[in-house]
Amino acid sequence: MRKNPNGTVSWSSAPRFEVIERFQGEPRPGGLRGVITYIRETTGQVTRTSEVDLDSAAFPMPAGDTVSDVYSSVTYIQRAGDLCGAEVLILRFARDPLVLLTTYEGAASGPWAMTDVRWAGDTLSGAYGSPRPFRITFVRVGASLRDIWGTVLRKGGGLKAVLVDKPHTPCSGRR
Repeated sequence: MRKNPNGTVSWSSAPRFEVIERFQGEPRPGGLRGVITYIRETTGQVTRTSEVDLDSAAFPMPAGDTVSDVYSSVTYIQRAGDLCGAEVLILRFARDPLVLLTTYEGAASGPWAMTDVRWAGDTLSGAYGSPRPFRITFVRVGASLRDIWGTVLRKGGGLKAVLVDKPHTPCSGRR
C-alpha cells in the first residue's frame, strides 16, 4: 500500500493467472473509498472494475486471542536469490477474521485477502486469488500453522511490527 503525495492511496497485486488487481482511492472517515481495477497483464485490457468502500475495523482483540499474528514459512534461497514459502497474517475480530495470504515463489504474490474464511476447531479454511479462487486449509498445531502439504508456518513475534507505522530509515548513499 502506498500513500501518494496527492493524498490518495493505491496498491497493486502481483499477476495471478495473468490478471493484476489495482486499487486507487482516498481516505475517508472510517476507512477508504476507491476502485479496484482488474487488468489483463499481457494486453493491459481492463476486464472489470468495482467501486468499493473499505471500512476500518477496531484493532483491540480479546485478551484470550492467541491466534492473531503473522505466520511464515518464507526462506531465502541465497544461490538463486529467491524467496520461497508463504506468509499468513491473521487478525481475528469476534466472528469475522481478516486473513491475508502472501505466497513466495521467487517473488511475492499477494497479499490476497482470503474470502469465505471459516474456523472449525483448530482448522482455518478459505479461498484466495482471482479470477478463479484457490481453496486452502491450515491446521493450528501449537503456536504454528500447518498447510495440507505439511508445510509449517511459524508464529511471528506479534502484530505490532506489522501494523504500527515505523519511521523510515534513510538509505546509505552506497549501491
